[in-house]
Order: sequence, then structure tokens, then C-alpha cells
Amino acid sequence: MRYTIILVRRLKSCFAEFGVLGRYKYIVTVALVTLALLLRLLLQTFLEERSAFLLFAPAVMASAWYGGLGSGLLATLLGDLLGGYFVLRPFENRKVENFADALELILFSSIGVGISWMAEQLRIARRAAENRERETKAAHQQITGILESVSDGFQALDSEFRFVYLNSTAERLLGESRAALQGKCVFDRFPELFGRDLESQFRAAVLNGGTVQFEHYFEPWQRWFELNLYPSRTGGLSVYFSDITQLKNAGRQRERPTSKLEDSLAPVKALSGLLPICASCKKIRDDHGSWRQIEVYIQEHSSAEFTHSVCPDCIERLYPEVAHPS
Repeated sequence: MRYTIILVRRLKSCFAEFGVLGRYKYIVTVALVTLALLLRLLLQTFLEERSAFLLFAPAVMASAWYGGLGSGLLATLLGDLLGGYFVLRPFENRKVENFADALELILFSSIGVGISWMAEQLRIARRAAENRERETKAAHQQITGILESVSDGFQALDSEFRFVYLNSTAERLLGESRAALQGKCVFDRFPELFGRDLESQFRAAVLNGGTVQFEHYFEPWQRWFELNLYPSRTGGLSVYFSDITQLKNAGRQRERPTSKLEDSLAPVKALSGLLPICASCKKIRDDHGSWRQIEVYIQEHSSAEFTHSVCPDCIERLYPEVAHPS
């Protein structure tokens, strides 16, 4: 029952196509059936009433292949009518096996419907495959467009680390076109760039199956790059690499003032903790219990140096004649 409903719905859609788009395939169907009838009439002398629908079967096949279910069913129907009228001639008074004629008609109709149905399923499968192919191509073009628009380099490698794809940035950096690098092993083709240390990183990423991110200095380019390795399920590797040379240089510029400050503070010795000092003479007791002049102690424990002078208060107290000359 379900297949009958599907067949009826398909018939409606097929006959609904009998407009601008459908008229040509049905014209082809009528032409093929007419050609089969003419050939059958030409062979009437040899075949008589035997195999009345023999030449209509190829017309049904060709119609179903060209136009689908609707064309195949139309060819079957026309074959039934034309073959029965012009070959079997049921209205003539002749001695024939009516049951055999009816059985031949039923068999041809069944075969025609079956051929039409199978041809339609093949058309549906073919259209689905074409749609999937178009979608795959569109998705591939979209991904390719994204990879081509980014400023980072990108390489797709197979399980043998051979180039499968690389974007225009990678082409520019490597100095060769993707057509020339297709199928070449990256380690063999660029040994000066991908040395043993970098090769070990690539192989470890594939072996461990996890994303790897690291920085690497490419000596021939004299530039720093950050590399991101993404293993694929098929054993290959996707490699994104971005230029971080400016960031590296900016980091060195920030480190230079700090380094200079540390160099300038290196000679300075810090004094910390409690310093025992005499309240009268201002001598300081050192770690060995000896009392030292304050300037001697500070000179020994820092980079400071002293020069001696007399403050105004002391001049007033000790040398009043100098402070107040007559």
C-alpha cells in the first residue's frame, strides 16, 4: 500500500511536469514508441502476432532513462494501446488465445512499470549524488577561500608528511607553488627549514594525537613563528604558522630598560635590620661587638662614600668667632 501511494504521488508530480520543462521528454517518449511501432509493423510478416510487445520494451527503457518515471509509464501505456490495437488486433474476428494475449499484455505492463520505477530510483540516486558533490565542492571552496584569506601560513600534510594543500601565504614563504610541492615530503624538500628538532615535534604530534603549540626560529628567514599542529583522523597533520617576530622584538625592547636598571642597582648594597648606635657619640656596634664610626660602618656595608664638613649649627656652637666675626 505504501509503495502504491508513493507511485501515485510520483505520477502526479510527473504529469505536473508536462509544461515547459516536461514537454520535451514526453515528446521524446512518443517518438520512441512510434518508432517501435513502425519497426514492429515492418516485421509483422515474420513475427505475425507473436511477441507483440517485443520492440516496445526498448522504447520503455529509453524513455525511462531519458525522462524518468513519468516517461517510462507513458511509454508503457502507449505500448499497451498501440501493441494491442495494431499487433494483437482484438477487434478482429480471429482465432487467438485470448488468455495468452492478456497474459502477454500484463507481463509487458508489469515489466514496463518495473523498468520505469527502477529508472526513477536511479535518477533520484544520481541527483542526490550530484547534490552531494555540489555541496562538497561548495564547502571545499568555502574552506579554501577562508584559508586563502588568512594572513597565517597553512599546510595540510598526509600521514607521510607529504604536501596535500598549502595556502598562498605558505607558497610565498616557501618560495614554491603548491603544484610543485604536491606530494613532496616537507622534511625532504626543505631540510634547511625543518630540521631534526622540528621534525620530532611534527612526528610527536601525530603519534600522541593531540594539538601542539610552540615557537620556532627559522634561521633562513631570520624570523620567529608560532606553530599550531592539529593531527587528523587519517594520520595527517594540519599546520598553522604565524609570524611573531615583531612581538619577540617588542619583548626584547621591554626587557632592555629593566636589564639596565638591574645593572645600575647591582653595586648598591642594602642595609636592613636594627643597627645598635650610641646615643652620645653615634658609633655603631657591628656583628662582632666592636663599636665603629658610623661612616666607616656604612662604607663597609654599602657603596656610599663620605666627605666631611661642618653644619651651621655646629659652627655656631664650636666656632662662634667664625660664625660671628667682629
